Amino acid sequence: MLIQSLAILAIASLLVVYQILKDRTQFPKFVALETSQERRDYFRTSVLDSAFRYGVLGVVGLYVLGELSGLIAFPAIFEPGRALTFAWLTPNPDQLYLFGYGLAGIVFILFTIITILPFYMKAEDLPQDGVMAMLARNWKEAKWSTLLSINAGVSEEIFFRLMLPLAAFHLTGNILISFGIAALYFGIAHAYQGIGGIIVTGVLGLLFTLIYVLTAQLWLVILIHILVDLRGLILLPWALGILNTGETEAPSD
Repeated sequence: MLIQSLAILAIASLLVVYQILKDRTQFPKFVALETSQERRDYFRTSVLDSAFRYGVLGVVGLYVLGELSGLIAFPAIFEPGRALTFAWLTPNPDQLYLFGYGLAGIVFILFTIITILPFYMKAEDLPQDGVMAMLARNWKEAKWSTLLSINAGVSEEIFFRLMLPLAAFHLTGNILISFGIAALYFGIAHAYQGIGGIIVTGVLGLLFTLIYVLTAQLWLVILIHILVDLRGLILLPWALGILNTGETEAPSD
């Protein structure tokens, strides 16, 4: 399994490098797009590209590692490290899920607060480059933003929160290092957001990881990831008045 895991990490590294290089050339072009049709074409391509790169290849990686069951059950290979790492919380690993759901509850409260804040802000208060360009400007774009959010939540969590840590664990035998590597890759893969975006995404990755390992529920971090992205790509522009609900443009989809 060492060779397979090493190959997976090598491929993951190449994918992240590809993502960075692609974003350096393609994202500035996207920012400069003027028509909604062109923006929707970019969103469509991004959904398909990401679904294959992280979703399909993530599942293939799980198959190679013999861990497809991880999609529905917490991998048994992580259990000893999970119990040891969080022994300071409780000597009974069967109770760790309580702390995980508690943390998820805190995240939900904070998420609700930062969801309300944009209604009291102006678009001018936010940076006008980077991720701002991704915000939906009309309901046609919002449909693709929804698909982007769902795809990111499912595909990226399978790849970065499950498959990649499993491959790293087969090489390191350390659960902290394994999930740390995956969180680092997760942050770097969002380089188009700039240094600040990489840091924020990396921190979010660590938070998602903590919730996943404590609750042992992949579906929960997938859901949280989707909600975070929906908040940023659709609710935020709506609250700021960027999302034009009266869009009359009707080019073919």
